Amino acid sequence: MIRIDSLKYQALEKQHLEFFKQRIVDQLKNKINDLLDHWHSEDRTINTYSNLLEHINFVHTKGTYSFLSKNIDKILIGKPETIKDVIFDFENTYPFHRIIETIKPQLNEVFSYTNFIRKDLWQWNAYTFCEKLDIRVCPYCNRNFTFTVVNENELITRPTLDHFYDKGKYPFLALSLYNLIPSCYTCNSTLKGKTHIDINSHLHPVISGFETEFKFRFIKEGELVDGIPKNGLEKYVKDNLFLEDHTDVSYPYSRQAEGNISLFKLNEIYKEHYPEVIQLYNTCRHYNKSILKGLYKSLDGLYNSKEELYVQLFQSHLDPKDFGKTVLSKLKRDIAEETGLLENLRKFFSEK
Repeated sequence: MIRIDSLKYQALEKQHLEFFKQRIVDQLKNKINDLLDHWHSEDRTINTYSNLLEHINFVHTKGTYSFLSKNIDKILIGKPETIKDVIFDFENTYPFHRIIETIKPQLNEVFSYTNFIRKDLWQWNAYTFCEKLDIRVCPYCNRNFTFTVVNENELITRPTLDHFYDKGKYPFLALSLYNLIPSCYTCNSTLKGKTHIDINSHLHPVISGFETEFKFRFIKEGELVDGIPKNGLEKYVKDNLFLEDHTDVSYPYSRQAEGNISLFKLNEIYKEHYPEVIQLYNTCRHYNKSILKGLYKSLDGLYNSKEELYVQLFQSHLDPKDFGKTVLSKLKRDIAEETGLLENLRKFFSEK
């Protein structure tokens, strides 16, 4: 839903690569050497079908370790599109599923996410990563805070890390920088879980969001704001609130955005935010131009723009690029637009 500025990730590429590259390459070399030692320790004459299968498995396993070592930079700090290319190359070079299942324990050991999330092992870990990336709100839902809390003596809390490409299917992507998405527990574990997705089916938050391309709407088509029934407002909101498609041909990720809306159950879950929507609706109806003028005068010109006054009214942000600073900011902005408050703010500040 909310795009993550790619510069946040780019700023961590050097540190991430320097910490993991040599460590992983050395472990892959050790795996190859162990494999060779074991292979040469016995007579490997290919004179039976089982010996042939063992030889093929040896060649593919050694090739897998060599492939991962050769592509380690792309694996560790490649952009989402690059990661997809690595997956394609690997799946079309080796019998992917059989090899992965055979050596998954070894790959989990080399690309150890278990060690990465420990507090007491590595200096560069999930806590320091999340602290530096500084993603305060879940980019998938914009509903839950995902900030990291650490101090000099204690690593207190951090968000869960979604593996955009499932680390169960692709264990060699467990430590890939752009595959680690800070997110809330609901989106990461309850809803997405081990669902296999890619950048063709779903939106990667570094590639794009849909801050303005899909908008929350709750007023029935053709109905005026003042025509909404005062009784049964809760049911009205729950029956009608949804994300409406406002895309045009210039937006290339409509299918992926719809994939996220479905996967993270955004329409279903946001209906339970009806109390916030009702409060927003009442607030927006109250602040017409005359009320805004009186408020502005009473505050003695404290607010010099519609953005500043909007922040005060909603404790949220008007600019889509700031939606990631606080929860429900997209919902609030969309409802303020639908009910006419943004237009009243624009008119007021253009006339004053």
